[in-house]
Amino acid sequence: MWIGLWSKKMTRIGFLIDYPHYIGGMNYIYNLIYAAKMADEKNEFEFILFVPENVEDTVLDRYKVFSKVIRTRLCERNSVEWLTYKVSFKIFGSTSRMEKFLHEHEIDVLSHSNFYSSNLSVKTIEWLPDFQFTRLPHMFTLFERYRRGRLYKGIINYADRVVVSSHDGAKDYLEFTDGKPSKKLKVLQFVTQPSSDILDLEYSPKLMTKYDIEDEFFYLPNQLWKHKNHLVVIRALRILKGREIKVQVICSGSLDDFRDPNFKSTIFDKIAEYELSDNIKFLGLIPYSDVQYLMRYCLAILNPSLFEGWSSTVEEAKSIGKGMIISDLGVHFEQAPMDSLFFSREDPVELADLIESIIKSKKPGPNHKLESEAKTLLTERTKQFGVNYLDLIKDVVK
Repeated sequence: MWIGLWSKKMTRIGFLIDYPHYIGGMNYIYNLIYAAKMADEKNEFEFILFVPENVEDTVLDRYKVFSKVIRTRLCERNSVEWLTYKVSFKIFGSTSRMEKFLHEHEIDVLSHSNFYSSNLSVKTIEWLPDFQFTRLPHMFTLFERYRRGRLYKGIINYADRVVVSSHDGAKDYLEFTDGKPSKKLKVLQFVTQPSSDILDLEYSPKLMTKYDIEDEFFYLPNQLWKHKNHLVVIRALRILKGREIKVQVICSGSLDDFRDPNFKSTIFDKIAEYELSDNIKFLGLIPYSDVQYLMRYCLAILNPSLFEGWSSTVEEAKSIGKGMIISDLGVHFEQAPMDSLFFSREDPVELADLIESIIKSKKPGPNHKLESEAKTLLTERTKQFGVNYLDLIKDVVK
């Protein structure tokens, strides 16, 4: 008797991506799928990214190694298809058009897509990046707090599983839900992948000249947003200048905060007032290869932030074994970066003292011992990140 051999159907996980130029979000999705495929030793899972039709190929190339990419106008903001779906959802609560689309592509689980409703025919895993709008409400307009609160409540009510990035974030979740415990809440601490060649980057006089950087410098790779707390660094630099200590801080990242268009002027006015133009430079958005070079060759990476859900800057430093000076956030202690110093986030004197101690005790450039340790740990951490995510998917579809 002939017996047919049936191959087991792969579990298909979809992502609705209508934010292809949101660098932080896209990096998160890349790191998530990278880790999941590392952990998927039996090749049981397939990842499908639904993206706008008009997104550039260069944005998508690295995702195609680990996932299938499908272009659709349903994910293209302000297209007729996208607007029709959004209006029907917001006014009538209808998700039928999107559900039909997902079934056409045989999606078993929709992940990290802000897609929710009662009685969905597809399982959902949703991610709440952070609760900054509840912890630092003064940094948001009333409308923005309402919009985010409404989105979060919808996700919490209807998603099959809700992911936060830290145990600190889980505490915020419980406070947001008035302390109600939930079996759907899961902590998934993400791990960031550096470029494969970062530990081979040689010292580059050309790049240092390009950005007018001194041999000894500190690096602050955060967007110029209010909660990133650049002001405490500026005040610390003023203190160090008063001590006649030469120091340079290099900053990169977007210079625009959508919550406060005038914030950039506030920062630059303060730099001019304190006469610190030689001590702190803002490069704006630069190639990621340059970001990684500056991370490797600085004295230390700074993250003075007033709030983080799970800091990608800290994760990148952990992944390459680079020391940091970071603010005393609970989530920063939870991330536990190696060879790092903590300071009270509102205290420029304490920050100035730590910067001075680094200048006197360390040389710029890589610490090969820490880099080697970080490389070994990175493989283990990435695999565990992937295993945890796949376990979450299995739990949803069982």
